[in-house]
Amino acid sequence: MYKVLIVDDEPFIREGIAQLPWNSLNIKVTATAANGMEAYDYLKDNKIDLLLTDVKMPFMDGIELIRHLKDESRDIICIVLSGYDDFEYVRLCLQNNVFDYLLKPLDIDDWEFTFKKAVNLLKERDNNSDIDIGEHSKKHIIDPALEYMQQHFCEQITLSDVANHIYINPTYLSRIIKQETGMGFTELITKMRIEAAKRMLRDPSYKINEISEKIGYVNPRSFTSIFKKYTGYTPYSFRSEQK
Repeated sequence: MYKVLIVDDEPFIREGIAQLPWNSLNIKVTATAANGMEAYDYLKDNKIDLLLTDVKMPFMDGIELIRHLKDESRDIICIVLSGYDDFEYVRLCLQNNVFDYLLKPLDIDDWEFTFKKAVNLLKERDNNSDIDIGEHSKKHIIDPALEYMQQHFCEQITLSDVANHIYINPTYLSRIIKQETGMGFTELITKMRIEAAKRMLRDPSYKINEISEKIGYVNPRSFTSIFKKYTGYTPYSFRSEQK
């Protein structure tokens, strides 16, 4: 079984999380700690596969603990649990290759989905020792997010829709999308729509209004304006250029 260490300065939360059905995920809680320093001392003599840590704690916070593990090249999947949906915490987590960012109170479905993903990554690591856990963690988030966006960009989807689908914090997902693609969520959805519009404009059987509706723009004027902004052409002139 894979080993997890739970770190939280609130005893009720710490022990409550330890009582979750970890065995069903092939995970064993090997220890709990009240702060980062206590956890770091434990890790000097013990090996774990997974770390679930709170952010704000006395003596040593969760981010500092993760930094120490990163500096020592410890091959541990780190998951942060926080009561704050805070941009600065998310930024620090991304800088330190945190696998996921869960919010308190912990939702059981989010917990299960996140740790299932983590276990799958550990299985891949076991089969391929060259896997970089940090970079692969982002891949396990960005790939399903982009797949869902490609399947649903023609709908009025939001960042929260995508985040809920893959059980991840929306703020954390937003930062990963920006980091991995160089674009924000709205810009990326727009690009997907424009690329789809280009493909359909090359097919004369599609009317302009029909294309607008198919890619998610109810108002054809909005479609024309956005298409021109991104391509330099109106849909009509773009179609003429393809002849």
